[in-house]
Formats: sequence, C-alpha cells, structure tokens
Amino acid sequence: MPELRSNWNLNLSKLAAEKRDENKPLISGYAAMYNNPEVIMGLFIERIAPQAFDKVLSERQDVVTLFNHNPDFPLGRTEAGTLRLRTDATGLFQETDVNPEDTDAMNVWRRVQRGEIRGQSFAFMVREASWKFNEDDLDEREILDISQLFDVGPVTYPAYKATSIAARSEAEQMHKQARAQFERARHDYGSKDEVRTMIVLESNLEQRSDLKITAKRDGYAVAEHRGVPCFLFPASLQMLIEEQSAARAAEKKLNVDNSGKDLISPEIARARCRIKEAELKILS
Repeated sequence: MPELRSNWNLNLSKLAAEKRDENKPLISGYAAMYNNPEVIMGLFIERIAPQAFDKVLSERQDVVTLFNHNPDFPLGRTEAGTLRLRTDATGLFQETDVNPEDTDAMNVWRRVQRGEIRGQSFAFMVREASWKFNEDDLDEREILDISQLFDVGPVTYPAYKATSIAARSEAEQMHKQARAQFERARHDYGSKDEVRTMIVLESNLEQRSDLKITAKRDGYAVAEHRGVPCFLFPASLQMLIEEQSAARAAEKKLNVDNSGKDLISPEIARARCRIKEAELKILS
C-alpha cells in the first residue's frame, strides 16, 4: 500500500494557480520538502532526504497529478508532458498544465487561486529509510530513497489528517516492526547506548561510500553511517528475517514435542539457507 504525505508548510510550499504562456492555466508548488520534520500521526517524526527522489527522476517514472489522490480526477501526467517534476535544495517541485476545457480541472485551479485549496500531497513507496530510536522522545524516520512515486497534487487536507484507519494501522505496524527489529539486533549485539539508528537498505554496499561495515551478524550488519554507528538491514532480507522468526518458533515447538531433543525443522533449515544466500549477495 502506498504511503501518503503532505506539504502543509504554507509559507514554503508556494502552491499557486496562475496563467503563463499564451494565458494557459498552471498549478505549481512543492509537493515535498526536504529536511522538514513532520510528526506522522503522532507516531514518529519524519524527514525526507534531498536525494530521495533521484531514482524517480532519473527513471522518468510515469507520475500523475491528482486532486485529493483521486485517480478518477487526473489533472496532468508526466508521460503526457502536462506534469513536470524537478528537484532543488528546497524539495520536489511540480508544475501541472491545467486543461482550460476541463470544467472540473478549472474548478480546482480557481479554488487554489482563491486559497481554498492550500496544500499538496504525494503517494509513494520507500526503497531505503533510516530510523533513529529515542528513549524520551518520538522516534525519527528519514526517507533516503523512494522507489516509486505514484502521484502528486493539491489536497484539501493534509494526508496524515485525512488518512484512513487502515493507513494509520499500517503506519503503526511499520513503526512497531522497525522498533522490534532494532531491539532484537541491539539485544543480539549487546549494545545499549552505542547504537541508536537502524537503516533499511536496498542497494549493494559496494555502491555506497557513506557506509563502512564494522561487523556482520545473523541477518544484519553493524556499520558507520556518516560517522554514526548503526544497524544495517538489507531490505530484501526483511521478509526472510520474519520467516526465520516464525521458523524458530516452529523449531522450538518441534523440540518440545520431541522431548527436548535438538532437532532442526525443514522450515528453519530453509530459512537459514535463504538468509545466508541473501547475506552473501548483499552484505559482501
């Protein structure tokens, strides 16, 4: 399920409806702001790194401009040349050519112009993210790399205020799993205060000059990221690690059922093999 985020910084979003070349209507503004902390549903603080949309732009992904994320209400599209995206030091900027013959689209344009619609939002999926876990404050998430950008566009309310119960539940589950994964690694590694950060990484480490591996463990690595120690979890290992946890529980039950004999179930054996294969490929 794609995540939704909004840019509701009215001073910096620069959402505008205007007319330019040959009096053509245009909606423009920052769909996303970099290094701008936002509290997501009261669960954690989130920032978007300046390089987060590099993959989206380099791949020339097909992105649509939507009003309130409604797919029945397209205002523009990159493949049609009516939506243009660019990134700068501030954030991801979008320009959408509004069809003057489309009554619904022009109604949105007029509402933006009058200030009745004031924010922007975008729908996306994350490829890489960093988590910092705090004892006395909200945890922090930094989005490092976005794998897919589905849509951008004006919204009546910020996404995190208008979000569904299902979306909130998914955000809670994501946060809970990340925290549990970090705590398991910290317990395994024996670190209480030294490591406070976890990175979920997709790209091969050989391509990353900002990471230095200091130790390799079962399913994760210990590294330095910009001089800060962290736990490193390859994204492709996430489901395998969950599979391993389930297999270990099954193994424990198997041993109990067999009067405490040290047996290894086929499930745990397969999970271990798949994890080792993935580690050799990604953590090499």
